Amino acid sequence: MKKLYFLFTLCAAILLISCVTKSKSETTIDNSQIEELSTLATAVDTPIFSFAFVGCNRVNWKDQIAAVPSAANLPVLQRIFDDLDSIAPHPKLLFFLGDMVEGENTIRDLRTQLDAWVKRYEDSLKISGIELVAIPGNHEMLHYGDPEYPLKGATNTWMKHMTPYMPIDRDIITTDSLNNRATFSFVRHNTAFVVMNTDTYNEDSLGNHGVEGMIAFKWIKKKIEHYRGVDTVDHIFVLGHKPAYFDGSFHTLHAGFPDSEKLWSVLRKNEVSALLSAHKHCYYRGQPYGDSTYQIIAGNGGSSFNGAKEPPLFFGYSVIHVYANQPPRLESIGFKSGQNYNDPVPTINNASLPRDTAILRMDANPNKGFGSVCE
Repeated sequence: MKKLYFLFTLCAAILLISCVTKSKSETTIDNSQIEELSTLATAVDTPIFSFAFVGCNRVNWKDQIAAVPSAANLPVLQRIFDDLDSIAPHPKLLFFLGDMVEGENTIRDLRTQLDAWVKRYEDSLKISGIELVAIPGNHEMLHYGDPEYPLKGATNTWMKHMTPYMPIDRDIITTDSLNNRATFSFVRHNTAFVVMNTDTYNEDSLGNHGVEGMIAFKWIKKKIEHYRGVDTVDHIFVLGHKPAYFDGSFHTLHAGFPDSEKLWSVLRKNEVSALLSAHKHCYYRGQPYGDSTYQIIAGNGGSSFNGAKEPPLFFGYSVIHVYANQPPRLESIGFKSGQNYNDPVPTINNASLPRDTAILRMDANPNKGFGSVCE
């Protein structure tokens, strides 16, 4: 499988480059695209390290069954982990970008589901050599309502179950509320990661629950600016369950978070490579201002596309390869679903293949993005 995956990627790059030999009547590729494709072809086997990310695997509440107390979409979850165990280069990190369970009800339900998820992970999913980094989503942090609101005690429950899946060398917030414990940062090789809880618990002066979408903005900004000044850090990635941008606009309500556009100005100014998110049950890649920082949504990890039975365009996960002297390279790997999102994953003629590939360059990318909407 490893060799096949490598050969497919290399052949795909060579085929893309070969397009430039066609006549102009058949295809037109400018110099920047030639540069992009040449880099893709020469970089496939030389990363310093690679990391994977995916989110949104929980099933809808009405589709939960007693046999799966975690409320996870197990067929898709198992397929993702099987893939990650076989691809090359082997990812060193797996960021799970939230909504791994259904939650959004009571602390008792959240505890039961997280217990079951951890047991399944430890019993049959855990991969030697891949460090799991868990990031909470709204289904782990909020209570269902109109609007949804922060669930008191959810942070304590999350930390009890998920602290083993946070880097032991992480930097944490020490001057703010304990509710910010799921926001942290760490460095691997030449790359800094700033992980943010996009639904930090908050309450008003009377002790009533606050509003969704709160992030520790000042601390996050400070950490990004710090890493940009560190000579040994070449790349910065920010990760959080909710995205700042998709479908042509910044989102400040349930689809995003209030500080989305304000945070984006910090990301662009400091040439952060990308904000990696989920929440939307689909895949998306774009540059909100046409250059610099990317918004990548990898919420196609097993949840339904529209809240009913429909799957997204493809299920899968994404991988970023990090290099010493060139920009990171993104691959979104996908496989076909069954007719319904929670059906068994088809096994015949259903290879996991790159659906989107791009060099994460800081100028205007000639490979403009994956669609105009999250698919």
